[in-house]
Amino acid sequence: MNSLREKLIEIIKTLPEDRLQAVLDFVNHINQSSFVGEDFDELQMDADE
Repeated sequence: MNSLREKLIEIIKTLPEDRLQAVLDFVNHINQSSFVGEDFDELQMDADE
């Protein structure tokens, strides 16, 4: 049985470059949003102290 990682690698290998770029852009956007949220929460906690 393939692990989830192996399945993902196989999918990535078959994607055309433009679709792969769209996926990477989407993942990067999600990661940036989550980092901004964490930083914002930390700023709010510091302001309350």
